[in-house]
Amino acid sequence: MRADWFETLSTETRAQFFYQLLIGLLSGDSSRQQEILDSTQFRDLPASSQADLLRHVGTDSLSNGQDIEFGSACLAEALRRNPSDMKARALLAALSLDTSVATALLNGWHAAHVVQKRIRTLGSRTPKPVPDGLFPIE
Repeated sequence: MRADWFETLSTETRAQFFYQLLIGLLSGDSSRQQEILDSTQFRDLPASSQADLLRHVGTDSLSNGQDIEFGSACLAEALRRNPSDMKARALLAALSLDTSVATALLNGWHAAHVVQKRIRTLGSRTPKPVPDGLFPIE
C-alpha cells in the first residue's frame, strides 16, 4: 500500500485491496482499521469508494459485536461521504433504537443475500465428469 506503484493501480483494484485488508485481515481490530482509514492512500480513493468501504467496516464491526462505537462512527462517516447511502442510513437509524435492532437488520440482509445467491444458481448446470479417455496416459 505504501509502494510507489500503488497509486497507479485502478480504483477498483485499490478498493478491493482495502476491502481484503480491512474486512479480511483486520476484522475486529478497530485501532488498526482506523490507521488504514486515516491513511493518505485510503483518502486518495473516490468518496463513493471510501463510503462503501467505511460501511463495510462499520457493518463488520457491528456483526462481530466488538466495537459498536467504532462501527457506528464508520457508518456515520460513510453517510457523510455518500449521503445517498440508504444502507448506512438504515443501520444508523436502527442503531439509534438499539444495537439488537441493527444486528437483526444485518442478519436479515445477510439471509436475503444468501437466498438471492441460491436463486441465481438454480438451474445452472453442474460440470459433467471428464471422460476416462481424456486423462493423460501414464
